[in-house]
Amino acid sequence: MLISACLNKNGYETVAYTMEKYVDLDYRLTINPGCSQTASVFRESRVLVYVGACGIAVRSIAPHVKSKMEDPAVIVVDELARHVIPLLSGHLGQANKIAKKIASEIEAQIVLTTATDINGLFAVDEWASYNGLQIASMHCAKEIAAALVDGEAVGFVSSYRMTGELPAGLSYDRNTRCGIVIGDTFDCKPFAVTLNLVPKKCCIGIGCRRGTTAEEIEEAVRIALCEARIDIAAVSCLSSVELKRDEAGLLDFAAKYDWPLIFFSVKELTVLSGIFTSSDFVYKTIGIDNVCERSAVACTENGRLLLSKRSHNGVTVAIARRDWQVDFNNYRDGEANV
Repeated sequence: MLISACLNKNGYETVAYTMEKYVDLDYRLTINPGCSQTASVFRESRVLVYVGACGIAVRSIAPHVKSKMEDPAVIVVDELARHVIPLLSGHLGQANKIAKKIASEIEAQIVLTTATDINGLFAVDEWASYNGLQIASMHCAKEIAAALVDGEAVGFVSSYRMTGELPAGLSYDRNTRCGIVIGDTFDCKPFAVTLNLVPKKCCIGIGCRRGTTAEEIEEAVRIALCEARIDIAAVSCLSSVELKRDEAGLLDFAAKYDWPLIFFSVKELTVLSGIFTSSDFVYKTIGIDNVCERSAVACTENGRLLLSKRSHNGVTVAIARRDWQVDFNNYRDGEANV
């Protein structure tokens, strides 16, 4: 159960399955009749660890594998605990990182097969996953990885502040064939092969009349995003005043995109410092001069207001961005420390 303990220590909740003949009550193992549990576990879990042969693991997961963007990390440990093998989602699912921790915990040897890792190179998909960046194109990510393996310089551009040194293989040269761009949009394409990475750091503050539909709110939000040149992938949440907590259209719109919807009291919004677009009507109605700008800034912990109040068909929208920077300090020799 060292593996479970290792995963628990790193923030995972674990359940250990086995066949009935191997159940040991001291280990609190759950009976798994053959592979019948695999479908639900594969769909609902972030990490699967098989103890046994790789072939058994492959046959168990094969019918359920979809894509790098969706599949959980799958790791195999041989029954003598000598080797730990990341089998699936080594980068995006962070199987390589988790496997390293397990190998250290059980004093086993890790077996890596991903090209960037065995060559000690920057793995952009792994780094993006660890930093919560949305990857525009897995095809471009593969092109970047191949270029690094071939010793080709890869350009790097960021609209965000940066800290740390660029990993080996990356360059600020914009004349390279391949390059990585970090910003709030997928539209910036300065390289022939451009991999856009978008941080989910923007919050949309919303004010609306009672009874406004989700479709009306969505139309206003899309117009605002377009004006601010911000991709919808950069949005992490919505926010508004507490009085809108039961607004059906707002709730439905947030649910459509699976965005958290965060509400603030009038008092919480009033005490915010900053310059906001004032409305006498809003103040007379709910006791505060502005909802959308203040709630967006509050939601991003006094982040930067990227788009001030915009009105469309009774919906007011503002966009703020949480303070964040590109951090390469946690990345050395092709490995991000977790």
